[in-house]
Amino acid sequence: MPYLIANNVARANFSVAHQTFLVAITKVIDSKCHHETVKDPQWRAVMAEEIRALDKNKTWVLQELAFGKKPISCKWVY
Repeated sequence: MPYLIANNVARANFSVAHQTFLVAITKVIDSKCHHETVKDPQWRAVMAEEIRALDKNKTWVLQELAFGKKPISCKWVY
């Protein structure tokens, strides 16, 4: 490939201020599991907003499970 992005974009080509900014925004470490995530107030707010959006858009409705039936599973991907 003649135009690899690495040949044109390298951290060394950025100003010191821009390098500092890049380090600051890439230093964030995301949680890897639910029990870590729910401890973080920012993630809790994001999850609550997602639930509100699902409810507002009528994407889902909570229902009582009929006797003898099994619920379908779902999961959130963080």
